[in-house]
Amino acid sequence: MSRVRASHETRRRLAALATALLFPGAVTACGDDNREAGSAERDRSESRAPTRDPGQSKEPKQRQHVPAEKMTCTEFRDRVTVTFRVSRRPDPRGQRIYMELSVRNRTPYHLSGSTDGWLGTTASADERDSIVWGGSSADFIDAPRRATSTHIIRPERTPWLLAPAWARISILSAAVIELYGDSAGDPVPSNCSMPAHITAPPGFVIGHPTGSFTQTPPQARSIKHRAWSRS
Repeated sequence: MSRVRASHETRRRLAALATALLFPGAVTACGDDNREAGSAERDRSESRAPTRDPGQSKEPKQRQHVPAEKMTCTEFRDRVTVTFRVSRRPDPRGQRIYMELSVRNRTPYHLSGSTDGWLGTTASADERDSIVWGGSSADFIDAPRRATSTHIIRPERTPWLLAPAWARISILSAAVIELYGDSAGDPVPSNCSMPAHITAPPGFVIGHPTGSFTQTPPQARSIKHRAWSRS
């Protein structure tokens, strides 16, 4: 009986040894399953990670500044309007004559410039009895971008010119003699002759019965020169 039991034990051990020799991975299968699962998950994660081109910079590319092409004088005049407005109001001593300059700037640039002119009446064409301007710091103008700016043209002592009620305007020279961009890189021409639109009450300005006319800087300079020679 003992030899039979020993024979069964011997066969069992031989079978176990044969299994280990023929299938060595079977003994560690349980532990390896967990490691293989973790390795597979890492492989999937790495396959999903985005790849970057070695030549691609992490910093965004800077936009290059391309200077705007300088406007022509025709384009500039289409976008900037210069208007002188003459008005009058009654006064116990006669009438008050006012003059106002407006610059409508439709460009995206801030503009600066200067103005010049002469307004005289039939009562007296003398400089002391006229509105004469130009050549001083008070005659410089600013025109903000995409806006209309207003500037009062006035004698030295009062905001208006006092004249007799019957007086009319006999001399009217009004011009913006220069208009330019504030920044050196602005594509604004600096040598364009800007025509001035002049409005006044009908019949108030001699030679212009409708009260509405246009004057160029050369015309304005010629009229002012004649006024200087007569005063």
